Amino acid sequence: MSESWVVITSRAGTLKKGEWKLAGHTLVEWVLEQIKGMPNVVVTTDQPEVMLLANRYRARVAVRPDALAQGKPGMQAKAVLHALDVVGAAENALVHLVQPTSPFVERRHLLLLEEALAAGTVSSAQTIHAVPHNYHEVNQRVVRNDIVDFLDWEARHAMQNKQSKPKRYAFGNLVTTNHKWLRKTENFFTYPSRYIEISRLESLDVDNAKDLQVAECLVRCGLIKHPFKEDLTYA
Repeated sequence: MSESWVVITSRAGTLKKGEWKLAGHTLVEWVLEQIKGMPNVVVTTDQPEVMLLANRYRARVAVRPDALAQGKPGMQAKAVLHALDVVGAAENALVHLVQPTSPFVERRHLLLLEEALAAGTVSSAQTIHAVPHNYHEVNQRVVRNDIVDFLDWEARHAMQNKQSKPKRYAFGNLVTTNHKWLRKTENFFTYPSRYIEISRLESLDVDNAKDLQVAECLVRCGLIKHPFKEDLTYA
């Protein structure tokens, strides 16, 4: 098995999402706890609080330069490559991208993606989840001149029940690629890409305050396991 690196990205930005609290712990702390046991972890950040947290988990830290701390397209891949340079990652290393806004990632997901990459000649692997049938493209609407209509009326008419719709998927919570391919393309989702399917709950993307409330509810009701031992009674 090739060397692998888990790269956690957390820039301050305007909202400092990595510092949002879920069930009493920051989102960065959630992903660090969830992947505990992976041999090589580096956090790329411009936040002193996140650096201290990374040190507590014995993760390496790559201090993100100001030029890579912006939310512009392509900055994330450049920041990850900078982090890989800081730790001296091998050219053939596998690279897992872990984002704190996907707090329900699990160590087993990373290991399964490594297995998926090892199984054949592909350049990336990712987690995916099935799209609910009512979100399917044939159910999607557009608004034209203040009137709502189906995006594709003919397709909707041909596939009115969920059994007739071809299965569709959305991105889950993780993507893994090869260091060499990432450096060449600056893109994690290189083709061909293998996959593992996870649940829609595990795929939750905490992008705003409402998402955070949903995540909190999932933990409180026990649908998502709380990873912190001291909080086993939380749910």
